Amino acid sequence: MKIYTLLLSFFIASGSFSQGGATLDLERRIDALELNNKMNINRLHQLEIENLLLLKKLDSIENNTSNQISRAQELQSQNERAMNLALDAFTLKFNEQNKTVENVQNRLNKGFVNQLIVLILAVIILLIIFIFAVRFSTNKALKSNVASWNSFQEYVLKK
Repeated sequence: MKIYTLLLSFFIASGSFSQGGATLDLERRIDALELNNKMNINRLHQLEIENLLLLKKLDSIENNTSNQISRAQELQSQNERAMNLALDAFTLKFNEQNKTVENVQNRLNKGFVNQLIVLILAVIILLIIFIFAVRFSTNKALKSNVASWNSFQEYVLKK
């Protein structure tokens, strides 16, 4: 029994001594965890501050982007209006040019028709003149031949 008592006291003593060491180790661990917790809390606080700064930057970037998009849309609408006005002006000028070309074409056609009429009238007048000239020369030649024939007959009859 002495052995049992010795063993029992040995286990109790070792348990007591081991609890004291474990307590110190546990306290060190707790201190380390508390220090780690404080460092993590500080880091979390810094990250929250950085997060807030990033959110502010993001908001300013979003506002800047929205302003730029609005300006770009305004410029685009102004450009579209200017383009539409330019296209309308071009359409009007194009239509005016088409009308001018049509008028010139009509004048040229009328001029060609007038020239054709004048040419036809000139040919008809020339034909009439030629016909009268041919008749006149034919009558003159006929009279000349008749006179020659008459003089030939007189000559032949006198002999």
